[in-house]
Amino acid sequence: MKRKRTGFTLVILLLALSVVCEWTLFTGQPPTPGGVSVVIAAASGPATPIPSPVFSPTPSAYARPEFQAGISFPQWGPSAYSPANRYYERGLREILYQTGARWVQLAVTLEQDSYNSTTVQVGAQTPTPATLLDGIRTAHSLGLRVFIVPLITLRHQTPWHSQWAGDIRCASDAKCTAWFASYWSALKPYLMAAQAGGAEQFAIGTEFENLAILPTHYWTQLLSNVTSVYSGALTYDLNFSFLQAHTDGLPLWLKDRRLAAIGVSSYFSLVDQPVHVDPAAMPALWAKKVQAPLDALSAYLGKPVLISEIGYRNSADALYKPYMSVTAAPADPTEQAGIYRAAVSDAVFDPHILGIYFWAWSLPPFAPNGLPAASELRTWYTAPWA
Repeated sequence: MKRKRTGFTLVILLLALSVVCEWTLFTGQPPTPGGVSVVIAAASGPATPIPSPVFSPTPSAYARPEFQAGISFPQWGPSAYSPANRYYERGLREILYQTGARWVQLAVTLEQDSYNSTTVQVGAQTPTPATLLDGIRTAHSLGLRVFIVPLITLRHQTPWHSQWAGDIRCASDAKCTAWFASYWSALKPYLMAAQAGGAEQFAIGTEFENLAILPTHYWTQLLSNVTSVYSGALTYDLNFSFLQAHTDGLPLWLKDRRLAAIGVSSYFSLVDQPVHVDPAAMPALWAKKVQAPLDALSAYLGKPVLISEIGYRNSADALYKPYMSVTAAPADPTEQAGIYRAAVSDAVFDPHILGIYFWAWSLPPFAPNGLPAASELRTWYTAPWA
């Protein structure tokens, strides 16, 4: 009897080892101890279903197959999205397994010296066009669609201590013309890489608070340049503060038919103080503070809007100024999960909202990696109504 039990134990251990190897092969990471214990329990008792990684959800299974169930996964440096960055593919597999996302947003970080400079250029943290092409192909091989967003960082702070692209401005027609020419020159190689790789969507700009209100001809010319080399869907991604600052009317070029949607970095505060909010109260707050202005924007433009970036900290004050990366509040994964649930459950049912991208995988304190927030995304992103 002892010999039989020893043999049976050996079989169980071999089975568990084989599952560990297979799991690691598919997901790029070892299973949790709990995952192994499920296998061992299954071998010694009633059969227990074991979840399998799902890398390529079937679009026909969804009520909104074109809904962009997305995650932002920015990587930096010349080899950011190439095989040289071993974490990139592994991170995509984590995103797929933990969230069930169908889209991934990849950032291309450009630079300029100051807020009034007219030269846009690559920097030490800028991916090369070749590595972006690698990243697109890797994402496609795993069944993900790809949204490319250019971000500009100022090398030197403004007098008001900012390095944000929203502060870029030009004081004359000559300088504005020079800036747009330089921007197009910097952007073109990445558009060509996106075209070669079949990236599904590309933003022509991100959060240009001051540049967006310039005369229309700067933007229509940029759109003409972009469409001469790229045939995928186009967006322009504005910041939530732009909506708040221009309640009397938005630039007419945003209605250009070449823009399939207008994205919004949706970091609206849902509360006026850094306080904990009961998750049960979050859906009503989100509908009032975020959904209402986005739906109004969609109606004004006559096209869908895209939540091109939204993030919530793993903190007890996650709903207050969610764009801040540092607060005094303690970590609170339940608070983060609650607002993720409120946001995504609203977005998937709103026909005005084309998709949603959560900022950002593996970037604390916003990252949902391994937290209840990721589980909320998987619940909603893989549901048949999404």
